[in-house]
Parts: sequence; structure tokens; C-alpha cells
Amino acid sequence: MDKTIFIASFPDLTAFDFSNSGIKFGEVDPSEYAFNDGKFTKDYVSSYTASLKNKVGTCDIVLLPPQDKIISSLEQDGIKVVVLYPDINQKEAFIEKMHSMGVEGEYLSTVSNTWEYMISRLQRRNYDYKFVLYSDDNFVSILKILLATRKSLGVSRSDIAIGISEDLVTEIFKDCLLNLNEVKEGQPISPHMYCHGVKYDYLMSSDRLEKRKGDISSLLDYVKDIDSGIDFPNMKINTSGNTWTNSDNVIDHLLILGLATDQLVMSDSLNDQGIAYVTRKREKVKETLL
Repeated sequence: MDKTIFIASFPDLTAFDFSNSGIKFGEVDPSEYAFNDGKFTKDYVSSYTASLKNKVGTCDIVLLPPQDKIISSLEQDGIKVVVLYPDINQKEAFIEKMHSMGVEGEYLSTVSNTWEYMISRLQRRNYDYKFVLYSDDNFVSILKILLATRKSLGVSRSDIAIGISEDLVTEIFKDCLLNLNEVKEGQPISPHMYCHGVKYDYLMSSDRLEKRKGDISSLLDYVKDIDSGIDFPNMKINTSGNTWTNSDNVIDHLLILGLATDQLVMSDSLNDQGIAYVTRKREKVKETLL
């Protein structure tokens, strides 16, 4: 697939019908990362943007909310983000258009109630790539114009660092830990598992480990030589040959996440230096005998 363009829009482009446009969209629901058991998670940006970046090469356009922290995080990784919003005077036309397309309830009310605030805020920001819509029916034409410039605005998987970081490992690890409200009288009351690392043992949420299994797999993709097997301390080296962390605790957290989701195997015995040996576990492909 050609390069992928990132677009932050208000209102959410997914509210519009582009089924006949021939454009393939990719999106990740931010609420899956921003909230944990109904509570806001302030450090969700790194894991959310990592999931967005994993959409590169799978679609024409990645959609995201126009939040400054998210946009800044992507731009720091070399991704150009196009900010797209209507002219502030187009409120009535856009609300009517959304209503005619079956958009109702809380989201439509939110768009209507925050229209002036959101667009005024976007107008004040000095984004590098900003497009204003002056009609409710020219979304598709604008999107196709943007796609025509994807060689300069878009990114491919080889252009960006879709990888691993201390912040990302820490965020996923903390998300998967069992919370205090999941323990009663010293005993877990929600699905859980006891996880053993090289340094420490932890009580983890089985449900959240399963939910974040794909994110954990993406992290392991960027650990150098993990498929063939490495000593535990060498998990700090990424596939580019650089050190992504100097913290043994963070490496232990990644190890635990991999072991708990059945994606890593740790040797029963230690090597001559007393260090554990770790290997990526891949699902076996069944052979068909002809």
C-alpha cells in the first residue's frame, strides 16, 4: 500500500459515510487507552500513538482526535499530522448533515455544544498542516486532494520509529497490574495471574493482559535477536542496535508481560554468568500432508 496520511479532525470523520469513496480508513478508539475501569489514565498517549502508528501501511488515512498531546507525540516521531475542521460558521449545515446520516444522541449533542470552543481552539493553534472546510459536502474532495500529496504528507512503516520505549512498556505494565479495588481482604476478586520475573513477582489482571497482548507483541517485535534467543540484559537493545532503556526493572516488566501472555520463554537454568536466557515464542504452523 502507498504511504498513509494522519488526519486529526473535528467533527470525527467516522461520523460521515465514505463507503463509496474508495478510501480505506484506520482508527483506534482512544477511550480504550484513556480509561481503565472507568478511571482516566493520564499517561495513555504513548500507548495510544503506538497503536496509531501500527496502522501505517494498512490503510490510506489514520483518523485521530485533534488533541495537542497526541499530535505532538506523533510529530516528534516524524509523522506529519493534517488538522481538518469546518469553518466556524458552518455549524448548522454540519449538524444537519450529521443528523441526516443517522448521527444522534450524545455525540451529536457534544459536537453541537462544543462547536465554537473546539474550532476556536483549532484556529488559534499553529499547526503545520491545517485545512478548513467551507462546505459540509466537500470532505471527500479534500481527502482525495490530501491523498494525492501522500508522497510528501504520508508516511510508510520504514519512515517512522514504530518501536519500543520505557514510557510505553511502563504504561502497559501498570495498566495490567491488578488494582487495589480488585483485591478484597487481601485476596484477588477479579481474574488474575501471578507473574514471575527475574527481579520481582507481580499480581496481574488476566483480562487486561489479554486485551494488551497485541501491544505487547508489537513491543517484542523491536527487541533485537529475541526470536533466536538472548540473555535477559540484552533485551534493552532494540532492532536498530540502540539501547532503549538502562533500567533492569523496565526490562523485567517487559519480560513479565511477554511471559504472562505466552509470547516469551525463559530457560529453566541460568548461563555461566548466572543470567536467564529468553526466547520469543511463536505459534507453530500446522503442516498439511499431501
